[in-house]
Amino acid sequence: MSQKSFSLAAGVLFLLVALGHLLRIVFRLSLVVQGVSIAMWVSVIALAITSFLAYNGLRLTRKSLSIVWARFGAYAKLGTS
Repeated sequence: MSQKSFSLAAGVLFLLVALGHLLRIVFRLSLVVQGVSIAMWVSVIALAITSFLAYNGLRLTRKSLSIVWARFGAYAKLGTS
């Protein structure tokens, strides 16, 4: 798996998890895991962390794409000289 593919997959996965936490906060949904109620502040912290990870994963995907396009552009310029 290339770095671009991994960054894209991780970014999308963390984005979906962040969206789940955001929906939980907005709609004030309760979450119970094995009989223990999870406090809302846990989702606030998880939203901040997963949003940061999603942003960085997607940013790295874009960065690696721009490097590929820059290399392709350099090769294309060499061919037209």
